[in-house]
Amino acid sequence: GHGASLRVEGAQGVILREALVPVDTTWDANGAPQRLLLDVEFNELLRRITEHTDQVTVILDCCHSAGATRDVLARPDPRDRARALTIRGTFPLSALGLDGDLSRGAARDAGGLLHGAAGSVERCVVAAACLAGESAMEGEHEGGLRGGYFTGALVRRLAALDPKTLGEVRWGQIWRQLE
Repeated sequence: GHGASLRVEGAQGVILREALVPVDTTWDANGAPQRLLLDVEFNELLRRITEHTDQVTVILDCCHSAGATRDVLARPDPRDRARALTIRGTFPLSALGLDGDLSRGAARDAGGLLHGAAGSVERCVVAAACLAGESAMEGEHEGGLRGGYFTGALVRRLAALDPKTLGEVRWGQIWRQLE
């Protein structure tokens, strides 16, 4: 999937929201995207998970993922592309298959996919390919497979570790070594 930002119209007016765009996203006859996972929905899911455990890791390799920024390529390949989807227009909540109020006050997390859901993000380890409003890049990896550069770096780093230690690996052991 990809990441996107879009304008959503609710009871409090038009608000810019970020969303995860799964591979099965479709558009209705009026051009409204269906099956997006909006930032407020994602944060609610995280909140519910962290009610049961403090050991949650979220890895996002998509545009607008609101995490750590890395310069992945000194000289980008012209075939590389951003992991973003441009969604133009303003959509009422009902067109997105949603009910409720996504205003800044009701959402509690107007900052994006991983910002401020009370009791959730603060209790998660979040590894993201880029900041809100930025693009994460994807390109061709070894073996001709395409994918995100952040994911590729993470997989290479984990593959270099002793498999017997994977259950005990902490982010501090691998984060700075991702390239």
